[in-house]
Amino acid sequence: MEDEKDIDLVPLRLRQDVELENSSPGSGLGGYFVYFTFFLGFFAFFMFVSQIYLEKHQQILKHKEEIADLSKELSELQLKNESLYRRIEELKTTVGQEKIAREKLHWIKPGEKVVVWEDEP
Repeated sequence: MEDEKDIDLVPLRLRQDVELENSSPGSGLGGYFVYFTFFLGFFAFFMFVSQIYLEKHQQILKHKEEIADLSKELSELQLKNESLYRRIEELKTTVGQEKIAREKLHWIKPGEKVVVWEDEP
């Protein structure tokens, strides 16, 4: 009988409950430390990722503004280019060349008379 008294007779169901209570992660100060450490790690990771996202987002906005400015400058230069092209085509004609000769060089055709108006003081 002495051998039987040394044996701890606890029903299996109760023994499992006692072992589960002692081994749960939330029991005692150690369990909270694990949860707190996990939370801090997750929070630090979230802050790191959000910082990278915000920097990239600001770069994207800056590049979009640059694209808009360059597009505006491009359209202005295209209009100026078209105007200069039309002017060049006009100067290739005899009428355009005559106009430039009369305005810039003050040339006249043979037989024409020049009338100069004097400004009154």
